[in-house]
Amino acid sequence: MTTSTDPPVGPSEEFLAHWNAVLVAGEDMALTLGLVPLSGDPTEVTVTMPLTPAIRQPAGMFSAASLFGLADVSGTTLARYHSPADAFPLAVQSSISLVGNAKAGNATSRSTLVSAGRRLIVTTTEVTDDTGRLLAKVDATFLVASPRTQTAG
Repeated sequence: MTTSTDPPVGPSEEFLAHWNAVLVAGEDMALTLGLVPLSGDPTEVTVTMPLTPAIRQPAGMFSAASLFGLADVSGTTLARYHSPADAFPLAVQSSISLVGNAKAGNATSRSTLVSAGRRLIVTTTEVTDDTGRLLAKVDATFLVASPRTQTAG
């Protein structure tokens, strides 16, 4: 039973607007992986991903690519809070340690801010299963790229 003193359930409207602004015209890794935003603010972003046949590896567990994708999108969403509206944080370095896996349920990422400078943003992300067991740890550095930098190449 829910009472007026219970905390709100689900992501805030402000975080959902931020999440949707990060997605690119319906063709984004978040949609491909089936990611579900749970909560977020400028210091922490939490996202979950159900285990589905599309992202399972042959042994029936989360593929390494899906766990990294979850952590990348979560970290990018956090970095986006610290980027100008006309720029996008591009991952320029990432380190992943895969330490566990699961054959059922969800993988949930929790990205926290390590440092936010004018051009570089550093995040750390822990991915856990439904019991809280660590599946992966990802450290990432993002370059805040201006629109001109993003199209140069």
